[in-house]
Amino acid sequence: MKTQGTVLSLVVAGLLASNAGAQAADDGGEVRLPLKMFSDLAARAGDPKKPAAAPAVPYALAQAEVEVILPDAAGSPARVEVALAVHVLTEEWTSVPLLPVGTALQKALLDDAPIALAALQGNLVWSTNARGTHVLKLSYAAAPRNSAGGQSLFLPIPAASAISLQASLPGSGLDVAVIPSSAFETSEEDGKTVVRAAVPTAGGIQISWRVPQERKVMISAARYDGAQKGKVVSWRAQFSIRLQSFDIVTVPILGQGVAVADAKLDGKPAIIVEEGEHLAVQVQGAGRHEVVVEFETPISEEGGPPGTRLWLPRPPQSTFTLSLPGKKEVSVQPAAGVELAQRGERTLATIHLPPSDEAVFSWPGALPEAVKENLRANAEVYHFVRAEEGVLQIEAIVAYEVTRGAANRINAFLPAGVVVNRVAGDGVSEWRAEKHPRGQMLSVFLDREVRENYRFQVSYEILLGGGGEKAPAQAIPLLQPAEVHRQRGMVALLSGTELEVRPQAETSMNKVGENQIPAWAREGIPQAVAHTYKYVEANASLSVVLAPPEKKRGKFDAVVDTLFSVGDGVLKASASVEIAIKAGKLMDLDLAMPENINLIGVTAPSLREHKLSGEEGKAQTLSLQFTQEMEGTLRIEVAYERGLGADVEKVLVPAIHVPGADMEQGRLAVEALSAVEVQAVESDRDSRLLPLDVQELPRQLTLRTTNPVLMAYKYVHADPPFVLTLEVRRHAELKVQVASIDRASYQTLFTRHGLSLTRVSYQMRNRRKQFLSVTLPEGSELWSAELSGQPVKPAAGAKPSQILVPLVNSAVPFDVEIVYRTVVPKLGFAGWLRGSLPVPDVVEAQSTWDVFLPDDLEYGRVDSNMRVAVEAEPTSAQPELAASARALAGEEAGPAGPEAAGGGVLPLRMDVPTHGIHFRFEKLFANQGEEDSRFSIHYSTGAAHGTGGLLLFLSILWLGLTGLGAAGLLRLRLHRALAALLSLGAVAVAVVSVAVLNASVAWGVAGVAVAVALGAALKLLPRLRPPAPPPVAGV
Repeated sequence: MKTQGTVLSLVVAGLLASNAGAQAADDGGEVRLPLKMFSDLAARAGDPKKPAAAPAVPYALAQAEVEVILPDAAGSPARVEVALAVHVLTEEWTSVPLLPVGTALQKALLDDAPIALAALQGNLVWSTNARGTHVLKLSYAAAPRNSAGGQSLFLPIPAASAISLQASLPGSGLDVAVIPSSAFETSEEDGKTVVRAAVPTAGGIQISWRVPQERKVMISAARYDGAQKGKVVSWRAQFSIRLQSFDIVTVPILGQGVAVADAKLDGKPAIIVEEGEHLAVQVQGAGRHEVVVEFETPISEEGGPPGTRLWLPRPPQSTFTLSLPGKKEVSVQPAAGVELAQRGERTLATIHLPPSDEAVFSWPGALPEAVKENLRANAEVYHFVRAEEGVLQIEAIVAYEVTRGAANRINAFLPAGVVVNRVAGDGVSEWRAEKHPRGQMLSVFLDREVRENYRFQVSYEILLGGGGEKAPAQAIPLLQPAEVHRQRGMVALLSGTELEVRPQAETSMNKVGENQIPAWAREGIPQAVAHTYKYVEANASLSVVLAPPEKKRGKFDAVVDTLFSVGDGVLKASASVEIAIKAGKLMDLDLAMPENINLIGVTAPSLREHKLSGEEGKAQTLSLQFTQEMEGTLRIEVAYERGLGADVEKVLVPAIHVPGADMEQGRLAVEALSAVEVQAVESDRDSRLLPLDVQELPRQLTLRTTNPVLMAYKYVHADPPFVLTLEVRRHAELKVQVASIDRASYQTLFTRHGLSLTRVSYQMRNRRKQFLSVTLPEGSELWSAELSGQPVKPAAGAKPSQILVPLVNSAVPFDVEIVYRTVVPKLGFAGWLRGSLPVPDVVEAQSTWDVFLPDDLEYGRVDSNMRVAVEAEPTSAQPELAASARALAGEEAGPAGPEAAGGGVLPLRMDVPTHGIHFRFEKLFANQGEEDSRFSIHYSTGAAHGTGGLLLFLSILWLGLTGLGAAGLLRLRLHRALAALLSLGAVAVAVVSVAVLNASVAWGVAGVAVAVALGAALKLLPRLRPPAPPPVAGV
């Protein structure tokens, strides 16, 4: 602009000179210009020393819309379309950087017209002097890279202030990552994955995608330590690998183009192989492995600053340190924060990258520090001062306001002797405290230029001289910002728990209220502010002394909820004291305790100690000391008791009170723990005690009860203490059932070899019984026991056949199961089979007994003191059950001895086969009768049954014949005595046949029938004979 003004001035001067010459030559000549043109020429030529105000930046990249399209064909490059809005702010020629050199640019359009881009300082730039807003459209290609997990694509883009990205990736169901991005979403359209993201200002975007699949190996972390050595960067990489397979797995860790110097796997030489485009290490064995590789990468300087690149195996956590000679500015792609530090003559960069397929590092030489031109700033400093043991600590919050120019370094002065501990703020990259004629110069370095308001915090301290609280006054070291136009500040003296900072003398300071401190400065300061001062002069000062803080007793209300439990010879109390502190703090608290009590326990938050003091027989005081000053609400739990004599009938309720409470209120409840009758003596009850419904008691009080609440009261005022007298009447306790068997199920299998096997299943409930005592039948041996389906080890009782099965306390029914065997007489030719049930020591409500007898015998009528529900019902069993029965009976295994089960071993579960002739017996309260539940039944074999029938037939037949002889129908040639003896023998044989051999009555009926038929035949036979001829007369 200045050049244009000079040129215009010369033009006007030349025109005037020409005009003057023309007038000299010809007085009639003249020059005419339009008024507007003349005004413009006059304004431009009027004051060449006054330049027009230039904008802060010559251009601005406003918004960029990036569209990425990847074709379906493998290996095809991606097509990138960028629509960029550029604001040109000056009419001078300006170069706008768009893309880095090396980008495969296909076309560039300006307002839909082709333009040419030039290479300048490593970038493709657009040169223009057309002021205004322009829309550039760029089209270029980018090639995706293959990785072990999928593909990645790095896109160089213009560094616009607002960037929106849309990418179309081939395939569906992909795992996609976009770095960097602040908003990210994916969707599926026409078999493709569409990615939409909002990207912060950056020079490049990395898109990574892969098809999800189960991985046998995972690289959890990687660390790369590199240092430039000539034309290469020497790296030492350490990988943490977790293997989930015992096979040999090849893990890619490096890309091609690197020179590997050494590789170790878990401290031993590793095998590095080439796999596709990568170098991989072979790992074997599930678990965690450490791989350390030393290698070199070349440094490239083509088309831009020097740099190097690394292929990465996408570790979720990766850390890089890069040491470079000289002072360098290090950048990395994908974009990430870079921490720079100077170590002598080298620059050390520390970088943390997100999961990436590649890292590209570049390091141009550091630019000289920007010159602060026309910087004008103001500052406000808020000092918060507190005292600790031997040290004065100050938190200075600096509000820095830039009114003109910019600053990336802020200086401040501090007195000598001050130790700076910390400088915190957004963008603080480094700070230094150096000696200065004014004491110390604190320099705070920022990672950006500050052009408006900025805040940071400085924590520093100064040691105090000896003397403790009697030490001389100490001047507070104030932080004074340097190079500011105006500064002012405030000093807040804080009150701690042990020491308080009190003002002694002040200069150019005014005392103000605490409300003058801004809320944002007060945040994060937990101590109370005791004094506040404000100053505007640079020479302001304040001297302070240390003193113990003034202890102000806190104001509080109290709520006391107490449960009184009356038992045999003791009155127990459980009190919950809730203290609501309304103002101030509490370091200690006293509770008024009744006389003649035993303190059981005290619990409270931050309780240091408690002590019960007072004379015996009088009211006592419970003193509580806390470890810190208590605020808000705290709850104290106190448990105590008072002994009651055997003849005591009236009891004064021992209640707790809280002296010093502004208001005390409470509730109390009474319960009985034993067979005592408790009533309140109404004539002695204090009128301040109001009856309370049990439903109105607080939940934390009712939860402590074990029995129903008998009475409840509430009170509001406890000064003087209220009086409540209880009348206690003791009654003898009756023994009740603490356990019961709701249902008992028995299953018994008898074998012909003299063995019965019984499974007992009890469904029972129990409150406090430890063991279930079961008396087994004589000659029984326990085989197994279970409780709720789990095997248990029972104990032996006092009697030989008594066992003790452990129980659980549960009001919900649970199962107890035992299996035992009993030796019984072997089943022979014929006889009686008997059985009885075990007897538990708790009540059986309902009992069922299923008995299974051998099916190859004949059985008579059953005799039992239980109700017969099923009688002689044949049942069948599977073959394996029959085999189990034979095994249990001893047919396939030897007799059980001491070696069958070792001591301390849980028993095995035993099953009882159920087959044979089935009988079922039922009875209510089976173990409550005078005799044990039992049954007996007569049995016989088939041969015995037939023999008995034959003997019964013959005996009945003989008796019939004897009867015929007695009737005269048959003549027996026997002596009467012998006949009578044989008749008695026949009767005995008949009885034995029926009673012992289980003979059927049909055989006796048959004998009777044969005898009757024989008698009838003998009766009719004489009648059928022809009559004898009459004798012949005379013969």
